[in-house]
Amino acid sequence: MAYSYKWLIEPHVLYCAFGGDLNGDELLDASRDAIAYYREGDASVKIHSIIDARDVQSYPFFNWKMPSTKESQQFRQVKNVGWIVLVTRNKAIINLSKLVRGVSRVQFYTTDTLESAVDFLHSKTTQLDWKTARQTLHTMQSR
Repeated sequence: MAYSYKWLIEPHVLYCAFGGDLNGDELLDASRDAIAYYREGDASVKIHSIIDARDVQSYPFFNWKMPSTKESQQFRQVKNVGWIVLVTRNKAIINLSKLVRGVSRVQFYTTDTLESAVDFLHSKTTQLDWKTARQTLHTMQSR
């Protein structure tokens, strides 16, 4: 699996792309990296995330390494988590995201295109420069 983080609108919107075959250890690593981004930011500024999982080939549904209680508490202690928008067409991942949404305290939205993810966040955060974000996503998609 490969994953990467990039600021879409620094320090307000974080873009994370996942691809290939996911495994539990890599998902935990990606979660730890996300927490680091949140902690590096200003605690008073909400950081929204777009998680692009359209290129995920397989997901560790039955071999998912659950985070430890300490790791789970670390994520819950981060106060500047804004909207998390998951981009996927995978029905199993969508159903799992409903479970996550139900047990977590984060604002979570699922869609199937990057354009609709940006449109959704734009509707929630109109003060940000979404024109630049759209250009950045367009450049990333054309590579």
